[in-house]
Amino acid sequence: MRMKSIRMTLFQRNCPMLRKCPRNMEEQGYDYIVDEDMLMRKLPEKELEIEQALFASSFGKWDRHRITFFVIYLLTIFSLIMANAAFVIAFLRCFPICAFNWHEFQDKCYYYSRKQVFWEKARSTCQDLSADLVIIDSEKEQDFLVYNMKKKTSQWIGLRYMTTEMAWKWVDGTNASYTRWGPSEPTSKAGRNPKDCVVMKKGENHKWRNGSCNSTNLFICEKSMQLACVWQAFHSSH
Repeated sequence: MRMKSIRMTLFQRNCPMLRKCPRNMEEQGYDYIVDEDMLMRKLPEKELEIEQALFASSFGKWDRHRITFFVIYLLTIFSLIMANAAFVIAFLRCFPICAFNWHEFQDKCYYYSRKQVFWEKARSTCQDLSADLVIIDSEKEQDFLVYNMKKKTSQWIGLRYMTTEMAWKWVDGTNASYTRWGPSEPTSKAGRNPKDCVVMKKGENHKWRNGSCNSTNLFICEKSMQLACVWQAFHSSH
């Protein structure tokens, strides 16, 4: 079928061709569709209704105020943090120290035992103190240890012969780069009572001697210095 849309003037011209014409066509102001002997009125188009969105995409005056307030809030918090940090830096003093009854040398602390024990017991005691048996790396450290001994007796140190590696090892697993062996030391380690542990021997300028780990001796523990912090009193000048 051939369709065409006409305005009122065209409809009035073709109306006599139809069986029945609507009244007051000029007052109604509708569009009509004529199809052979049929007349159909075209309903007016409605405007598209737009619903408001749940969230507005544009920044209003209140949005800008909230952003400004939030920025000021962050800057205030940051200023307070910086002020507290400056106060702490100004009055807090931190420095490395050794605990009571520990001796300081360079960046290490040393503890001299008062009880003679086996080598394994000596090491576990040091570990209970967050330390380990002493590792001697230099002549200066050796002399320092000898000088501060109150009891000039033999002392266990952290050197031991490892049969699996067939080498003398410190308790941290490193090789003995510095040694202070006495004459004819170390002696044979074979036999029913192997001499796998090392002492600083008394009466021989505390040179090293290997002996049975099951013998009892005093011992020396070693650990790094600890950081201590104190508040510095504020004194106002008059």
